[in-house]
Amino acid sequence: MKTLKLLTASLLISSLLLSLAACSSGKGSDNTTTGSEKKTPSSASTEVNSDYDIEKVDNITVGLGTSEDDVKAQLPSTVNVIMSGTSNETSQTLFTDSFDSEDSFNQNWSVTGPEGILSFENGAITTTQKVNYFRAYLNEQDWMKTGTEEYANYVIKAVVKGHEETPSNNFGIIFRTTNVLQTGPDGYNGIYVGIGDPSGQVCIGCAQNNWTQIYTYPIGYVAEQDYTIEVVVWNDKFAVVLDGETIYEGSCTQNGISYTNGTVGIRTFEQLFSCSEFSVRTLEASDYERFEGGYTYVEAHPVEWSCTDYDPNTKGRYGFIGRVTDLENAAIRVIVQVKDI
Repeated sequence: MKTLKLLTASLLISSLLLSLAACSSGKGSDNTTTGSEKKTPSSASTEVNSDYDIEKVDNITVGLGTSEDDVKAQLPSTVNVIMSGTSNETSQTLFTDSFDSEDSFNQNWSVTGPEGILSFENGAITTTQKVNYFRAYLNEQDWMKTGTEEYANYVIKAVVKGHEETPSNNFGIIFRTTNVLQTGPDGYNGIYVGIGDPSGQVCIGCAQNNWTQIYTYPIGYVAEQDYTIEVVVWNDKFAVVLDGETIYEGSCTQNGISYTNGTVGIRTFEQLFSCSEFSVRTLEASDYERFEGGYTYVEAHPVEWSCTDYDPNTKGRYGFIGRVTDLENAAIRVIVQVKDI
């Protein structure tokens, strides 16, 4: 009897194993990938090591059945590599105003705000009313690059001072500014650097018909004291210099909006202030020292593309690695999505 029970148990186990094998290998199995969504291939998540920074190349989408050669034909033959170097640039003046002449001011500047808000005396312009919007900005000039896709690079310098012991808001300069409206304190598209506020600080922000605060820096504000604000604007970067000291370095892209080019000027929000000097110039070699990493430039280099696991007949995401052929260890990855189109 004991032998019979063991034999029965053995037969049951064997039957169960055969049943499981049939379930895992039968027609109900879903192991086929051709023409269906494939799990993300390893190439799409492969780490790419590079000794160089390379400007981003947009990912692409191709149709099912696109050959690897046809994919490569859609990828660029060169990439922009960011190179380090030394600048020998010298600065040139683009604009300057010492506010000695109201007539000259009216020829070069446009103003948003109430009539008669400015007075001209002692080589300065002064706001005579506390209003919730005032902007004076330079009229169109070629170096502003307005209406193009080019960066407007320049250095702005303004000497300003406030007339209130404890300002409730601030005053300062705007740059890369477009679409200046006759409405409200934020009726323009651009970046702003100002001085004041109840706590006595530098206020950095941007406007797009609404306000975004970027950064503040405490300074211990003093009324009737001249402050020299400089802003070095270079490609997608800008650096703020207060009385010769760099206090901030940041990006000209904020909230997904790239402030690429435009005019420059001065602005106040409900504060009485004066501006006694305003100038714009090109960058010189020492200006690049305001930025971490110093002077860099973009240079096009040839690139060759490859992918370790590309399958034109399988939908999914694949990583194509572009290796710069004339530099050692310079590479970038682009994601190629294969799908039904």
